[in-house]
Amino acid sequence: WPLGPEPGAQMAPHIQVAPYSLAMFHGTDGQPLDWNALANGVRWADIVIVGGGPVGAVQGALLARSTAFKDSKIVLLERDLPSDTDSFDARTELRVFALSRASERICRAADVWAALEALPDATCAYQRMHVWPADSVPRGAGSLTFDAAELGEPDLGHIVANGALQRAALAALRRAG
Repeated sequence: WPLGPEPGAQMAPHIQVAPYSLAMFHGTDGQPLDWNALANGVRWADIVIVGGGPVGAVQGALLARSTAFKDSKIVLLERDLPSDTDSFDARTELRVFALSRASERICRAADVWAALEALPDATCAYQRMHVWPADSVPRGAGSLTFDAAELGEPDLGHIVANGALQRAALAALRRAG
C-alpha cells in the first residue's frame, strides 16, 4: 500500500462506534483510525473483511493464523458485534448452521472449534439428513437422504448455533492478534 499508519504505530484491536461497530485498529496515540481516513483514500489495512458474522469471523481467524498473511493487517467490519457481556444460550438460538465435517476442519484450523466445544449445548452432531424440494412432500420425488453410517463416518457434521459460532470465531480472531 502506498499509505499506511504513522511510522511506529502499534496495531491493537479497537472497537469504534459510528453508524457501525468497527473492529478496527488504533495508533500509538490511542486515537482510532476513522471512517474519514478510509473515505479519503488512506489505506491502513491489507485485508478488509466486510461482515463479522460467523463466516466473516471464521475467515478472519483463519487468515490471521495463516503464515501466508502473518505480516498482514486484517480488519473486520461489522455493524453489530456482540459484546463479551451479552448473555447467550445456545439452546434458545433460532439461527443455526449445519456444518459439514469439512467445515469442522476449517473451524479447527482457525482455532474456533475448541471454543465451540467448550460452550454448553453449542454443537450437536447429526448422523442423518433428509432434504426435499420446497414444492414437494417429504420423502417424495426429488428428496435426498444422507446417512453417516453409509459413508462409514461417525457423523455428517454438527448443528451449531449462529451466536456460538460467531462468538467463538471472534474470540479466535482476537487470540490470533
